[in-house]
Amino acid sequence: MALIRPVNRELRDLAVASARRGDRRLVGGRELVTRWKRLADSDEYQSIARAAAEKAARAARLSVQGAGGRKLREALESFPAAEVAKLQRQFVRQQEILLVRTGRRQHRAMNKLLRETPRVGRDVKQLEAMIREQLSRGDTRIRRKVRNVANNEILTLSSRLRHAQYKHVGIRWAKWVTQGDTRVRSKHRGRNGRLYRIDRGINGERPGEPIGCRCFEEPKLPDDLQ
Repeated sequence: MALIRPVNRELRDLAVASARRGDRRLVGGRELVTRWKRLADSDEYQSIARAAAEKAARAARLSVQGAGGRKLREALESFPAAEVAKLQRQFVRQQEILLVRTGRRQHRAMNKLLRETPRVGRDVKQLEAMIREQLSRGDTRIRRKVRNVANNEILTLSSRLRHAQYKHVGIRWAKWVTQGDTRVRSKHRGRNGRLYRIDRGINGERPGEPIGCRCFEEPKLPDDLQ
């Protein structure tokens, strides 16, 4: 997430300046939140989000095509491009919201540090070091969280596109399949081999949609697509 680093550096500089003045809150932090919003609207970030959406669409299409033969591929040719575009726009918007929320969390964390850190017996240099250390840890943690959530959002988008295509060609049921190893969650292990309605999932969940889930599905093809 190279786009995030410059904004985080601005946050660090604001926090250090606030500490040197003895402020109990981050001065200029609200303007920085606005900067996060502008970043979410930037052409560069939008381009990254759209590229991720395109990747998800390709993965969904290949997955559905791999589930059957010629008849299924022919049936998919009539799937409306507008439906793909709609789900991709939703995905891009979700990424914008995620980025702005990240900025707000950073802002709150710095305010808390400036407000709660005792001033007695601690010079400004020590406080600056604490700010830099916390931001360094937070930066790594936030980048990891943003990456994990974004990856999961790509999988979710791919799943939604896949299920929309299934519905379009008349596929209503699928089988839950796990990876069959020790990393499979106990809850998902009990679902292995179970049939479920694609529009409902099992208890509202479908393979691959929960964060970190590696399960997949095998669609049950209707007779006319066998």
